[in-house]
Amino acid sequence: MTTTQYGVEDRDASTLPAATDTPTVAFLPTPPVTVPAGSPAQVGSPGRGPVLAAVPAPPALLTADLVTLLGELASWDEAAGTSMLTAVRDALRELPTARSEGVCVARIAVLEEIKAAVTAAQVRQAVAFRTARLDRETAEGIPASRQGKGLGDEIALARNESPFAGSRFLGLAVALNDSMPNALAALTAGRVNERAVGLLRSEVETLSEPDRERVDTALAPEYGDLPIKELTARARALAYQADPGTVLKRFEKAVSERRVSVRPAADGMAFLTALIPTPQAFACKKALRDAAATANTTPTEGGVEMPLFYGSPAQQAAQQTAWLADHANDRAGGVVPRMPRSAAQA
Repeated sequence: MTTTQYGVEDRDASTLPAATDTPTVAFLPTPPVTVPAGSPAQVGSPGRGPVLAAVPAPPALLTADLVTLLGELASWDEAAGTSMLTAVRDALRELPTARSEGVCVARIAVLEEIKAAVTAAQVRQAVAFRTARLDRETAEGIPASRQGKGLGDEIALARNESPFAGSRFLGLAVALNDSMPNALAALTAGRVNERAVGLLRSEVETLSEPDRERVDTALAPEYGDLPIKELTARARALAYQADPGTVLKRFEKAVSERRVSVRPAADGMAFLTALIPTPQAFACKKALRDAAATANTTPTEGGVEMPLFYGSPAQQAAQQTAWLADHANDRAGGVVPRMPRSAAQA
């Protein structure tokens, strides 16, 4: 019995166990080391607290040889690459839970970087999927106006999300690949996450491709060093410098997407949401309050004033909104308005 350079035992065929459908992956022991002062694992990322210095460092097998081996296998055969991803997924499923505080926090940080790297891999795959589909449809003579139909839906199915979210992710992937290479590199390295690059993309969406590239280049040194809020504010400022008209373009785009929606919630409740310009939102609320205050309880009685509500500010706002909704519903159905139970008891 011998051990190869990758730590795999080489045994005679007579000593091998019976073949199984599930491959077994064995990892070498991980020696504990001390993280150098100032390293990301010690000081943490912006917005996070510092972690303990004593964390395990992966052996060279995991950091170099195995990575190279996986890359070579994936380049030989696309199916082998998919199998490697499946093996990594299964290995994470079987990862034992650490007990020491330092290792727990270190693993959380590394897993967060893995999530970002996985998102970056999905970005590249989404772009490759789009390119392959468009090339095939072009070769088949499908008109350009009909090419790429349903791409977002298929990506949504693969990511287990809504068609709208799938189309949005495809748009993000194309933007990162075509005009935001530094953001994509930071995502691949785990320095930013999917939410951060999504917000960045929205800030530069109305810019031309050259302007987006300039903003991305200017932000490159700051990826991973600034919290998301500061990073998006910085991107907004750079976008305005590149094209002052971008503010008006963003406003016009937002106005064109105004909508009112109802989203189910738990326990028989629902969210009634109006995404409208700020002046219209205040005017709408005032109109609702005025309508509720001037509604008649009977043909001969005067106006009804909104009752007092009690509790926390959030509870008062919820009671007020519910009362306004009941009032509007009653008026539409010709029913005498009701006093809410909480207000009547008060």
